[in-house]
Amino acid sequence: MESENITIVVQPIEGHGANDSLPIFCKALTADLITELAQFKQFLIKSRSADILTSLQREGDYLVQGSITQLGNEVNLNIHLTRLRDDSIVWAYRNGGNITSIQQVQQQMIGNLVASLQQQLDLDLLNQIRKRNVTDFKAYEYWLYGFEALKKGSVTADEEARVYFTKALQIDPNYSLAYSGMSLSYFNEWSCQVWDRWELNQNGAKEWAMKALELDPDNYIANMILGRVLLFEHCFQESEIYLRKGLRFNRSDPFNLIQIAGAFIYLNYLEEAEDLYKKALLLNPEHEEKYHPIGAYIYFEQRDFEKSIKTGERFVKMGWVDYPVIMAASYFYEGNLNQSNHYWKQYLCNFSERISRDRVNLESEALQWMINLNPYRYKSAFQPFWDYICNKTGIVIIKPEEDLNISNSFQKEEHTWKLAYLGKEAHLPHSKGMLDIAYLLKNAGEAIKAEVLLGGQVRQTTVELTDKEALLNIKSRLEEIEALLADARDEDMNETESLKREYDQLTEYISSVLDNKGRIRVKGSTSDKARSAVTQRIRSALRKIEQVHPELYQHLSSTIKTGNYCSYQPEKKIDWDL
Repeated sequence: MESENITIVVQPIEGHGANDSLPIFCKALTADLITELAQFKQFLIKSRSADILTSLQREGDYLVQGSITQLGNEVNLNIHLTRLRDDSIVWAYRNGGNITSIQQVQQQMIGNLVASLQQQLDLDLLNQIRKRNVTDFKAYEYWLYGFEALKKGSVTADEEARVYFTKALQIDPNYSLAYSGMSLSYFNEWSCQVWDRWELNQNGAKEWAMKALELDPDNYIANMILGRVLLFEHCFQESEIYLRKGLRFNRSDPFNLIQIAGAFIYLNYLEEAEDLYKKALLLNPEHEEKYHPIGAYIYFEQRDFEKSIKTGERFVKMGWVDYPVIMAASYFYEGNLNQSNHYWKQYLCNFSERISRDRVNLESEALQWMINLNPYRYKSAFQPFWDYICNKTGIVIIKPEEDLNISNSFQKEEHTWKLAYLGKEAHLPHSKGMLDIAYLLKNAGEAIKAEVLLGGQVRQTTVELTDKEALLNIKSRLEEIEALLADARDEDMNETESLKREYDQLTEYISSVLDNKGRIRVKGSTSDKARSAVTQRIRSALRKIEQVHPELYQHLSSTIKTGNYCSYQPEKKIDWDL
């Protein structure tokens, strides 16, 4: 059997009205719709103009059609989803006449529209495949069944989902979505704190996510899951890389948004977390119970304790194990010790039922567990409350220590290098770039001249790499881009990303042609040759490391800086066996 994706044919949105700019806007809105739908990897999106649609529309499973009508100051948007197999309209969307400008359609409605459309597509597909023999399923339909099982939120349902994902992989061993589904099944149990299987589920989520990313680096679910797993391993820089990839690859899936919002709390990106929480709620308002607990957590860390209580108190029984502590601490800061004590006891009850049966040291163990488990990059708003509990009960808290059983190695063994990081080992042949990296690891935090790493003098013949006029033009363009980015709207993602890429390219170029004192670098100078040679050696070594140890590559590529001066700058001290 083939693993055909579900194909959606998008017809250009029609415009009706006297506004001369309406046709141009309709083209832009159609392009936005296609771009947003393409973020969902389970769908194959095709665009067809109206004049060729009749003959070609049967190549798809669904057809999206729409129109914008402008009457005076009022704008109406209509969208239809048609199942092509039987020409049934399975979903229709209308804005209800509450939009007063066509710009508002693009700015406020496109995300909601796509999220609703995607959810309706999955719902209709589920209804259709339930009527068919299970042996006729495509890989995607097995994935959809498995994904539906995951929504039940139980260990049994997670195991059922894994059966469906396994069948999808039997049809197509390279089906990335099935690997991310397997990862998500373990992630569900791990993030919901099934404590007796914590390590198993954490490792399962990580391993399956990495397999999914090997097949499709743009898989947003796998990027999000791997980012969260790395966060709980306190690999903050690597975690942020994957989380931001997951966000960049899909900003229209409310599940993805709320998971990244929760992770951003620990990374102390509270304003971004709040924006993602609000957007997830806007995209899926019928399931507020999934989002308001995260919102309450965000407001708590923002020290807005009254708002935290107002947002999250209704959902205490639906939250995670230590969620009641958010309410307990908020009431403590608001001066209501009775309510604070009530929610602290509720947390102890949760802990005794789901984490530990030790009644003798329950309070001490519960507090220690919460402090050890939550991966705060910086100090949390909980700290004064934890101190209060310690003082009240006489509990002595032990600060979390690094796992002494996991050693990190970057060692040369005759003609090979032994690499170990996060409990995973790999080996690579010797190269000069590996020696450079080992030297930087040994001298962590220090700026090492490239000439020192190169270890020798080179003959000098000099030529300037640029001229002052060209440099002034580039600096002028950088200032122009900075102004454009400052004025850019969140909705202009494509333009913003393009500007950022251009900005990065220009700044990288300037860095390559200027020395550390701002002078134009000359090609052929000793420092220039050393910089070029060492940079090339290190990058070559990193590419080889990526092939055998992706986690170590992510860590080193984000912490090693190259140039006239090279350095290894980890966020926290890491002990290496060298």
